[in-house]
Amino acid sequence: MKKKVIFAALLALSCVAPTSCSKENKQTSMNLTFESHTGRVIRYSVNGADYRCVIRSNEEWDKLISNILALSREGFTIRITDENHAYGESMTKETVTLTTKDKSEVDEWIFKRLLEGYEVIVSYNDNTGEYTCIATK
Repeated sequence: MKKKVIFAALLALSCVAPTSCSKENKQTSMNLTFESHTGRVIRYSVNGADYRCVIRSNEEWDKLISNILALSREGFTIRITDENHAYGESMTKETVTLTTKDKSEVDEWIFKRLLEGYEVIVSYNDNTGEYTCIATK
């Protein structure tokens, strides 16, 4: 029950958190671009429950990815797709994997894989403190 309450609270924050509470812009090598009138449509599922979120700014992306990583640390497995860059089903599957403890590396890696049309699955290993991200196209 406690995980459901935490999950619901984090989910609500990921899509409706006011921008006045956003954290400082982080310095990364990636160039995130969002169209202010439409944004990026991110579809994600948490342990099988599907959600959809429109991201219109770097701050909103930062909030979403922070919440996704927090959910993964709680034991949830998250599947993420960018509807703006999703490709159709292919007969051959291409898979790329990242295992790291670095949250900023996970953030950048997920964003790049989504732009490339991959579906990304994120999980966290509590014993090793590592995030495992599997991208499939």
